[in-house]
Amino acid sequence: NLPYEERFKPENVILVGLMPGPKEPKTKEINHYSKPIVDELLQLFTGITIPTFECPAGVNVCAALHMIVCDIPATRKTSGFTIHNSTCACLRC
Repeated sequence: NLPYEERFKPENVILVGLMPGPKEPKTKEINHYSKPIVDELLQLFTGITIPTFECPAGVNVCAALHMIVCDIPATRKTSGFTIHNSTCACLRC
């Protein structure tokens, strides 16, 4: 794991994608767009073996999605919550 002060430096961050306008994408479109990266992250979460110079047999490397940055409607859709103006829009329950 990277030290805290190194984690968010540009050289240690990967931009996965942007969804341009001019109109808001539907949840189905967001799910279709994000499926390849979700599939890869699920594999990386459990770990994959990557050979290195020092360890030709490979070392186990794990990764996880740390942060997602969206506007409020996109946050709700990507996280599976109700829309921001619904009657029960709590993020905790």
